[in-house]
Amino acid sequence: EDNGCVSEAELDGLLRTILIAYDRGVIEFSNKSSASNWDLASSLFFSITVVTTIGYGHIYPATVGGQAFCVVYAILGIPLSLTLLAGIGHKLRQLFHVIDNKLNVCGTYPKLGKVFRAIFILLTGLICFLFLPGIMFVMVDRWTYAEALYYCFITLTTIGFGDLVPGLEDTDRNRSFYRVMVGLWIFVGLAWVAGVISFVQELFMTLVQRAQMNLEKHNGSSLGKSDTKLALDERNLDGTGTNSNADETTSSHSVYTCQRDELTNKNTICELDEGESSTNI
Repeated sequence: EDNGCVSEAELDGLLRTILIAYDRGVIEFSNKSSASNWDLASSLFFSITVVTTIGYGHIYPATVGGQAFCVVYAILGIPLSLTLLAGIGHKLRQLFHVIDNKLNVCGTYPKLGKVFRAIFILLTGLICFLFLPGIMFVMVDRWTYAEALYYCFITLTTIGFGDLVPGLEDTDRNRSFYRVMVGLWIFVGLAWVAGVISFVQELFMTLVQRAQMNLEKHNGSSLGKSDTKLALDERNLDGTGTNSNADETTSSHSVYTCQRDELTNKNTICELDEGESSTNI
């Protein structure tokens, strides 16, 4: 209504053009445009987001050839990237074990050593891959610290919404170097996450094995008690137990014999204990 010279169709076309440009990575703030998304550093950054399965979605291949190449690159690159991350995570876990052995905690206090190692891994990783990079993103990208921590978490968990992407504005001459460093941070951070997951898995398996050993020991003890009781019962039936048990067993055996014969023959004579006379049923 305020701009009558612009028709509704023209405004709709302008908005569509802006949305298409935004989907292709072009972002405008006042009179400044974002830098190229397909220079060497940005292309390397895009490649890292593909093979690590983060996929921010702020840029993507628009041509058929580019899309086909991206599919092939992802099929080959994702398994190799996951293998590399698993190897780096294993080396980090070995490093934590070496530090633990140097501190000589596990030898004297095994449980305390496991707790210390877990706390050390988590605190070191949180400081190096979450809190310190958050400060860097605040200084360079002018995000709030909460937004920076949010971006770090979304990236290292490979969720990758794409609502926050570092290095979009061309306000720094070292933008290419900055994006390369962010890509390196992503790789090492994901390796740390893989190491933490491996450590937690190892701890969980240890607890499961210990629980299974305790359960088997308990079952073995119960089975041994049952076998001992069964052996004592057999000895009592054979007349090798104590006198009182033998008398009780003989009595119950005589009654059992009488009942069994009663089922087969109504005129069976049952023998009674303690020298009593026989009774004709």
